[in-house]
Amino acid sequence: MGNVKRENSFVLKLKYNGIPLKFGSPETVTNMNITADKALYLIKNHKRGKELFDKLPDNLDELLKLKEEKDTEPTTAPKKRGRKPKQK
Repeated sequence: MGNVKRENSFVLKLKYNGIPLKFGSPETVTNMNITADKALYLIKNHKRGKELFDKLPDNLDELLKLKEEKDTEPTTAPKKRGRKPKQK
């Protein structure tokens, strides 16, 4: 099986590899962990948008329209729940 290279339609420019998903977010987006969902979120919400990428899919407009219909943030790891305060 060896090295399996996955084809990705979204490729960040080298200088943006490791960009935070959101301002102040500890989650970073790299070419190794990028998903279409994360890429579309960056395109819609980052001031540089499409300029962040070296490669974009041919059907980008269609994907953006579908994303707009969903209007959801990208799926991330579940948030840790804090402890409930003890009741007296």
